[in-house]
Amino acid sequence: ARISPKILRGMTYLLPSVSSSARIPPLDVRNDDRLLNYLTELWKNKSTDFLFEYNPSVVQLPNKVRQSLGLQQSDDAQYLASFRLSAANECFSDYIYSNITNEQWRAIRWAPNYLGLALLRSDLTVVPGYD
Repeated sequence: ARISPKILRGMTYLLPSVSSSARIPPLDVRNDDRLLNYLTELWKNKSTDFLFEYNPSVVQLPNKVRQSLGLQQSDDAQYLASFRLSAANECFSDYIYSNITNEQWRAIRWAPNYLGLALLRSDLTVVPGYD
């Protein structure tokens, strides 16, 4: 018996309102050494000045809410998505974390968390200007 809805497709979000200076630069994620070197430099200073979008939750907007937001028909906003924005993570391989100190680990684990919101179209893409 199925206990959850069928997943039709997956989406990855990079909210445009999060500055590129708050992101890890594009690196080949298959090259652990290059990523490790980059993160090690950040973590030496216990820097958590980068953000990832995590755990999106999506709810459908009722028509009344859509109208009260003053959205244009062309915006096609159908959903509200919320995200956890944080540098706190355990999303890299064990190899990446193997050389960091306990103090650095605590800085990563206790990095600030922020709330990110975005309006999504019916195809689940972000409505420009509503993130």
